[in-house]
Amino acid sequence: MTTRHRRARAERRQGRRRLNNILLVLAIVSILMTLAVPAVYYAAIRAEIAVALARSEPMLREIAAYRAAHGRFPADNREAGFPPPERYGPAPVASIRVAAEPTPGSLHVRFDIAAIGDADCLVYSPIETVTGVVWSCEHSTLPARLLPARCERRSR
Repeated sequence: MTTRHRRARAERRQGRRRLNNILLVLAIVSILMTLAVPAVYYAAIRAEIAVALARSEPMLREIAAYRAAHGRFPADNREAGFPPPERYGPAPVASIRVAAEPTPGSLHVRFDIAAIGDADCLVYSPIETVTGVVWSCEHSTLPARLLPARCERRSR
């Protein structure tokens, strides 16, 4: 075999090695992207939900205070002294309303986030305890991974 042939064969091997290395790097990057994209996607949705929940947090305290002052929970927004349900926009909040279902004094926070589709309602249900009111989210349609930390899913 001539020197020229040996060089050509060595260059082909080196070219294949480079190609294999590039394919290996692409495979690793695609695996990492497969893991990272859903995490970033849900983090963005949780951030939008956090904005909406910042609007509803004071309302939970006011509903508990109404209960302490009147001996019962308010039946609707008007009785609680809140604006009409639809006046809480813009997105990501579609509406916030006080309702008697699933339990009296429940606060329904409906979101206007296309990514969560029909699973768009967080329902805070009050549970009276010795120390005050605890808010349960067992009737919410949001997936568990999107619920705020203060929510406790309880089975009755």
